[in-house]
Amino acid sequence: MKFATLFIAVLACLSTVPLQAQSDAFLGEYPLGGSLETLSVKIEANAGAIERYDAPKVRFPQALKAETHILARDLQVAGGTLERAVFTFADGKLVAMQGRGGVNALLDAAGPGSYQTYDAYRFYGDAGVVVHPGQDRLWLLDEEGMHLNLFGWKHPMLEAGFDGWPDEPGSVEVPEYLRMGASLAELEPSLKQASELIIRDTLDGSDPNAQLQLNCYGIPFAGFSRKVEARFGNDTLNTVWILTARAEEDRLRKQLTGRYGPPVFVSDAWEAFSDWQVFLRKDKPEILLLTPKLGHFYRDTYFTKQPDGE
Repeated sequence: MKFATLFIAVLACLSTVPLQAQSDAFLGEYPLGGSLETLSVKIEANAGAIERYDAPKVRFPQALKAETHILARDLQVAGGTLERAVFTFADGKLVAMQGRGGVNALLDAAGPGSYQTYDAYRFYGDAGVVVHPGQDRLWLLDEEGMHLNLFGWKHPMLEAGFDGWPDEPGSVEVPEYLRMGASLAELEPSLKQASELIIRDTLDGSDPNAQLQLNCYGIPFAGFSRKVEARFGNDTLNTVWILTARAEEDRLRKQLTGRYGPPVFVSDAWEAFSDWQVFLRKDKPEILLLTPKLGHFYRDTYFTKQPDGE
């Protein structure tokens, strides 16, 4: 089971009553899916100051045509005050919130709740709340935000000294530090340099081609800092998953076509580029990179093999 899927499975199994109550205790006024028109009024009324950013070019993965970010300083919520909070709206709907400062005090006021841990993060089940106590930081995410692992993304408007949105490279070129067939010893130092955070996982054996995965957060790809899952088999990089969102499928297709030419294979769930080494996955939004050997194996085994008797 892929790691992003594992998170959703774990969170869905937790008791939702106390967790949702804890979330609602201080975030209930700002429900995910709420409209920009309605929530912007509430945010302004409850904040000491606000700053609104309407992106001239869409880059947030969950946004199709428009994205808006509202930074609220000294935001009053039911359990206390968030020093800084950014609300992200995609096409007029709230899809994510990230807060910093005052988070631990809010958790103390809300009372204990059940959570799962991964590294230094706490995951509060179906409430969609992720907390990093050491950073005094909180995320409110929907299911797609969890799939994207947006808890590994630090919103630039929350950082000290913010003076403009960073220029994330828009390329879909595979960087040298994700070079297929290279060894773990070759790639790990440059991956650490390119990432905000790396968490190493030993795989469970369900993937016969890989034993180790590096979960790399903050890798720039197609205009956004993403989670990249780099899988190594026998200490050699052979598979990379780059997490994406449904709303950006057409943008990614255009970028991939511009870089690699037309796809060599198209189905309802997949499009393959670059001699079966680069894939656009559509049933669960991701980019997949493979070695030539593994790409051709998948081509012959899963994508173009005819049923028996044909």
